[in-house]
Amino acid sequence: MEKTARKKISAADRIFGVVVLLLSIVIFLIILYPLWFVVIASISNSNLVNLGKVTFLPKDIRFYGFQQIMEDARIWKGYLNTLIYVVAGTTLNMVVTMPAASCPPI
Repeated sequence: MEKTARKKISAADRIFGVVVLLLSIVIFLIILYPLWFVVIASISNSNLVNLGKVTFLPKDIRFYGFQQIMEDARIWKGYLNTLIYVVAGTTLNMVVTMPAASCPPI
């Protein structure tokens, strides 16, 4: 039986791998924090957010903004339109592509 040759990884390749990993983690955190802040700001007291007291964890959790959004009829109209577009678009796509898929090649 032959032994499989293992490729040795040089020190420079290991250092490069570590640098790429660390850089990727930093970029991930830079992208993640604004997304996290939007979430915690949306459930925190708006006065505390405006004063800059909400930084990493939500404070004085309130769902007033979500309550206002859900009471607005326009959001439900938007959801209905989205469902109509998805169903109509998918149906149209299937009606057009399925016959083309079943045609024999020329």
